[in-house]
Amino acid sequence: MTVIQGANKQLLEIFRLPNGLARVFMDMGEVKPDENLMKTVQSLTVEDLSEIAAKRVYPASFKVKSASWISGFRVNERRAESFIYKNRIFLTGDAAHIHSPSGGLGLNTGIQDANNLAWKFGLVHYGLASEMILTTYSEREAVADTSIFNSNSVLEVCRSNDWISLLTKRIMFSIVPYLLPILKVFNIPLRDTGMLNFHYAKNAINKVHERQPLPAKAFQVGNRAADGLLRSVNPRNQLVLPIETQTDTPKNNATPDILRLHHLTTGVGYFHIIVFAGNALSSKNQGATELLANLKKHFDSWNNRWNYKSDADKERALDRGLFKIHTIARYQIASKGVEESIDQFTKLASDKGNVLEDEDGTVHKRYGFSGKHQNGIVVVRPDYYIGYRVQGHDQAAWSDVDRYLSSVLSVTE
Repeated sequence: MTVIQGANKQLLEIFRLPNGLARVFMDMGEVKPDENLMKTVQSLTVEDLSEIAAKRVYPASFKVKSASWISGFRVNERRAESFIYKNRIFLTGDAAHIHSPSGGLGLNTGIQDANNLAWKFGLVHYGLASEMILTTYSEREAVADTSIFNSNSVLEVCRSNDWISLLTKRIMFSIVPYLLPILKVFNIPLRDTGMLNFHYAKNAINKVHERQPLPAKAFQVGNRAADGLLRSVNPRNQLVLPIETQTDTPKNNATPDILRLHHLTTGVGYFHIIVFAGNALSSKNQGATELLANLKKHFDSWNNRWNYKSDADKERALDRGLFKIHTIARYQIASKGVEESIDQFTKLASDKGNVLEDEDGTVHKRYGFSGKHQNGIVVVRPDYYIGYRVQGHDQAAWSDVDRYLSSVLSVTE
């Protein structure tokens, strides 16, 4: 990509394509109120394009030899007043919001609109939730507002010709080519561009615990579930993982028994129950036994109350549960005296979840479980956002999770 700002302070951007072609973007300035942009563009000749480009690269020279495609684009920044109409019509993607391509936010925002809505449709379709859950799709409206604001901010910097904007562009275009390799090497995500750095507000599916103190913002309900490296406690667990996980290189600290949490919290339409066990499995007390009893009791209860038959394969209807449980223990849990408890945990079917080791407690900390509060349960929605969290994993905590799920889901017949 080449970006040029000539003496007339307007931009010309060049993207190299295969076969010796190039895509060229040129800022044409403001569109007049009565101007038909498409007619203006269609009337342009190769000579006109060369002249326009030359003004933007002066004192350098630029000549357009031929053009296989000429098109005009006018920036629109709009959002539908509501993404939902009478709980029957739902707008996603460009039908719901549109803005400039600056920042590349449009595709990610549109895909996540669908990701937010699809599982809710599924629950209603199978009678697992009332239609009221569809009203929570309105939580995407605030995200669209953020996308429009961020995109407009980038566009204004690119188009503005005041000295601050000119200096900003000069610095940005000078250092970005050198920064991108560094960002890749150090795995620094462009979270705003990826639309992963936003927070859903409290609603019917994002519920704050009524009695416990609110955690720090980074750990609150409505955030995207954090990732982290974990170790599989028992290699006998038959975990089905993405190909890229099976072939991870030492560069990202992956070994056959080191797994990413995000590779475990997959599957269409599942609620993932992440149990942060702290050091319950590394001691000789009854913590592991009590935790196992609660886990099995509630898991079986939930699957009996909320299940469905998938008609995706009509010749072989599949009984589907909605839940996967992942128990994460802090520190080294394969210590003397707890092998029996670990074996009990790992005998759970793979579709019920896994037992994992968070040796240095990093993943616990990423979810806000450290210090005096190193135990807890987090409910991750099917679109990988936190719907509920509670400190502790005793009977009271499991009952709180049960009440949350009961408020979101309907009892199936």
